[in-house]
Amino acid sequence: MGRALGFAGLAAIAGAVVWGLLSIYGNMEHGIIAWGIGGVIGFAMIKAGGHGQVLAITGAVLAVLSIAAGKQISFQSQMNEVIEASLAETNQHYETARVDAEAWVALGASPSDDAVEKYALDHDFDVDSAAELRNEFAPDMERFVAEQPSRDEWFESNRSVVEAFMAENFTFVDYLRDGFSIVDMLFVGLGLATAFGMVQKRTLELQAEARQQLRDEREPAPEVEADE
Repeated sequence: MGRALGFAGLAAIAGAVVWGLLSIYGNMEHGIIAWGIGGVIGFAMIKAGGHGQVLAITGAVLAVLSIAAGKQISFQSQMNEVIEASLAETNQHYETARVDAEAWVALGASPSDDAVEKYALDHDFDVDSAAELRNEFAPDMERFVAEQPSRDEWFESNRSVVEAFMAENFTFVDYLRDGFSIVDMLFVGLGLATAFGMVQKRTLELQAEARQQLRDEREPAPEVEADE
């Protein structure tokens, strides 16, 4: 059993990697890949001598894990692309952020609402009130002036903010819900059924062979008539 599980586990890992690579470099995530993963896992388990109800179920479970891992690789790759694109755009505004922060601090510790509203207009802040600017933007600008981060430091601090925002607003479950069609779900089901079915079929074949061998052993050997 251990050898069969090992082979099937390797097949599951390979299937997940292939799914991820096809998604990243081939821009394709067809559900038929899930069917193929189930077939590869079932084949690997049979070739390693695996059979029995337990291993058949295990094959189906490995197929699920492999497909999920492949989708996770694809999801993480897309998340990284969005984050890097957002950071690249943000990085272009470093000088603007520095000028805005220094101008804000120059207003003093307690600027009037009129001064804050004029500042918002002069520096293109889209806010509805002076209080909104104070609450939403002022702390970051004051921190910028106090810490004087380099461009690279500012970039990395923005990375954590963007990553936290993406993690909160676009989860792996959202990705699965948006990216899995009914046809894809059908192929996933076929993948599970294939992994289970291949091992189960081999199990039934071995059982039939064992029964036939038992019958052959129980049947008496034909008598050979002696020559006169």
